[in-house]
Amino acid sequence: QYRLDEKDGKLNVFSPPDVCEQYLISADVAKGLTGGDYSAADVWCIYPQGLDLCMEQVAQYHGHINSAEYGCELMKLAVWYNSAPVIVERTGPGDATINKLRELGYWNLYQDLNAPAAARIQYGHLYGVDTNVASKPVMIALLQGSIKDRATGRRSIIFRNVKSLEELENYIQAPSESGKTMTFHAAGTMKDDRVMSAAIGCFVLKTNPGAV
Repeated sequence: QYRLDEKDGKLNVFSPPDVCEQYLISADVAKGLTGGDYSAADVWCIYPQGLDLCMEQVAQYHGHINSAEYGCELMKLAVWYNSAPVIVERTGPGDATINKLRELGYWNLYQDLNAPAAARIQYGHLYGVDTNVASKPVMIALLQGSIKDRATGRRSIIFRNVKSLEELENYIQAPSESGKTMTFHAAGTMKDDRVMSAAIGCFVLKTNPGAV
């Protein structure tokens, strides 16, 4: 059973699962500390538009939750949405979420087989995706292009949650302290967990569509 509670910020469902649709779940992971960052997961309905694959937000989980318990909630959500592939940010506390999903035996956990580390350590089954100084700019650029392609003006991502749009409006790019690189983060006291969840889903769909 899912508690649809906007006030407490848990699960918001905009479109229930349809057995004829294909879904994808992307998840940003926080430590679950009250007053800290939130964990956010989006369920995306994937559909073709010409030669492009597009994504529409159909549900969102958002709240403070222990990273291992988060894995349990993601599995419930994924099974409900036609056993959707789950893409988890593995940086930091994401390892605990991934390990819980593996412990539960979830059969459709995204593996980043294209990651350089997968070849380097020779086991080819790294789970989830890294968000780091190298991958984050690419993720954000792909998300920007999905919101509006500069060449065509077309959009390939649809948001249903106003709070996702609020975070996107307050997400900024700024020089680092050294001035040699750019950083991406929420402005002021805003959070960016919903932005990163969308960016993770967009990144995998655009760079490795065969995996989803």
